[in-house]
Amino acid sequence: MNRVTILAGIAIGLILLITGCNFSADSPDEGNARKTSGMKETDKITIKFAHHMSDSSGSGTAIRKFAKLVHERTNGKVQIDLYPDGQLGGEQDVNENVITGTIQMSEISAPILGGLSPRFNLLNVPYLWESNEFAYSMLHGEIGKQLNNDLLNEKGLRVLTWFAEGFRNVFSAEHPILTLEDWNGLKIRSPESDAYFHAFNGLGANPFPLAWPQVYVALENKVVAAAEAPYDLGYTGKFYKVTKHVSTTQHILITQAIVINNMFWESLPDDIRQVIQETALEVSKDYLDYYPVLEGEQMKKLESEGVQIHMVSEKERARMAEAVKPVRGYLGEKYGISDMIVQTGK
Repeated sequence: MNRVTILAGIAIGLILLITGCNFSADSPDEGNARKTSGMKETDKITIKFAHHMSDSSGSGTAIRKFAKLVHERTNGKVQIDLYPDGQLGGEQDVNENVITGTIQMSEISAPILGGLSPRFNLLNVPYLWESNEFAYSMLHGEIGKQLNNDLLNEKGLRVLTWFAEGFRNVFSAEHPILTLEDWNGLKIRSPESDAYFHAFNGLGANPFPLAWPQVYVALENKVVAAAEAPYDLGYTGKFYKVTKHVSTTQHILITQAIVINNMFWESLPDDIRQVIQETALEVSKDYLDYYPVLEGEQMKKLESEGVQIHMVSEKERARMAEAVKPVRGYLGEKYGISDMIVQTGK
């Protein structure tokens, strides 16, 4: 064997040794784990979860349960720090921070979602959803998948689950809303949503857009004569101190999405993602099942505070629904959701 052959053999051996070492260091499982998690097995994970809801509200309570269960089910590896009651800013501010990743999670209401992604205005169409349970099933089905993909692709936000929180009713200071005619000229607070604005106009009211934290003061100072919310939010918002009547108009269903920054989500290990996702779905389903009990409790609390609850007849609600049919058509065309409206059976 000549010297050239010996040197060539040594070179090949070194190449194989180096290649083998590299394969050992970057095995598919380990490489994927690093790519997926971006962290060590022993690293603690802290998630900042900010939202606009009262900590004592139904959804606030459900979020606290979610944080507690995730902490327990990950053996303390995941700590979810909660900032309710708009502690870190209004809904719009918080959402921008979740999009940029400064805050990792939030709860976003349907009116705000409609501003983030056009087809989410499906959630704000008046007299569309027949029940809380029906809306929950649709949002966790094919319609929900389409909306979730929109938000993911357009804003980088991933929907983990939906809270279905009943229907919005009118809290008024002067007179109840028992007929379609009672809406005429009513100066009512409206969420900052084009869909809500047109819905109230269609009913004959005079909508006044205001952010949620400003509603109580606006009622107290008679800037508006009425506001609308489900019983739960009306009670925790202390509307009973500044209004006398609650009318079961049930004009729009209230839904809220639990969202997480998708880049942050993708950085989490698979097992952590699984726990967070499964727990979010479990808590939202428990909340759905508990909601009728919560609603009954809040109705009694409102009555104990001196508020009169007026039951709107099915006949009058049907008249109200008929009055906003043109609004439904307008929103369907404007936001490209006509086919989705059809899928709800309306």
